[in-house]
Amino acid sequence: MASNSQSRSLPEKVATGKLLRAGIIAALGAVIVNSLIFVFTTGVFKLNIVLPTDGSALSLPPIIFTSVLGVVGAGVVYYALGRFTSRPVTIFWIVGVVFLIVSFLPNLFASINTESKLTLSLMHVVVAAFSLVLFTTVAREK
Repeated sequence: MASNSQSRSLPEKVATGKLLRAGIIAALGAVIVNSLIFVFTTGVFKLNIVLPTDGSALSLPPIIFTSVLGVVGAGVVYYALGRFTSRPVTIFWIVGVVFLIVSFLPNLFASINTESKLTLSLMHVVVAAFSLVLFTTVAREK
C-alpha cells in the first residue's frame, strides 16, 4: 500500500488584519493572569515582591504596563517577520523563546529575594505564552 506523506501544515503567513485582535486578546490575558499572580503572591502568600531595578515594592500599574508592552513588542516583531521573511511563524517561535530566556537574566542576577526572581520570571513566561500562542494562531492565515 502506497502512502501519501504530504504535510497538512498551515501556511506560514501572517494575517495582518487579525493582528490587532490577537494583540488585544493576548494583552488582556497576560494582564489578567499576571495581576492574579501578583494578588496571590502578595495577598494570599504574603510574599514581598520587589522590582529588580531599585528594590521597591512591585505594584499593579507596572505589571499592567509591562505586560501590555511585552505583547505590543511581540506583535511588532511578528508583523515585521511576516513582511520580511518566508517563515514568520517558525522564526517568531524561535525569537520568542530566545527573548524569554534573555528576559530572565536581569531578574536572576539582580540583588533581590528569591520569591521576587521567581514571580517576575513567571510573569515573563505568561506574557511570552500569550503572545506566542495567540499571534501564531489568531493572526495566522489559514
